[in-house]
Amino acid sequence: MRIKQITDRHRRDFTAVYECEHCGATDTSSGYDDDNFHRNVIPAMKCKACGKTAPDSYCPRGTLYPPDEVDDAGEYYNFGPAGCGIEESRNLTEEEAWLIIETLRSVME
Repeated sequence: MRIKQITDRHRRDFTAVYECEHCGATDTSSGYDDDNFHRNVIPAMKCKACGKTAPDSYCPRGTLYPPDEVDDAGEYYNFGPAGCGIEESRNLTEEEAWLIIETLRSVME
């Protein structure tokens, strides 16, 4: 299974729509945004439709927060892990993050 869409988030806790890479079936469930969950728990999830787990080529997402921080102010870390078809994995600058936040706010209005 892989995260198709995160539908709700409160700090590290989230609700997401997970999608099977094999049959395309989806399932909505909770999750926790840390490295262990992305690297170990998600790839081990069995699809309820076909019973398969993630393929060997599964590439975990980056976390929203750094490993040692629980954020109160909407910080922004690790948008995509390196080595997964994304050329660069880096923390956003404050200016880049605010640009994204303002763009999202304007789209949601």
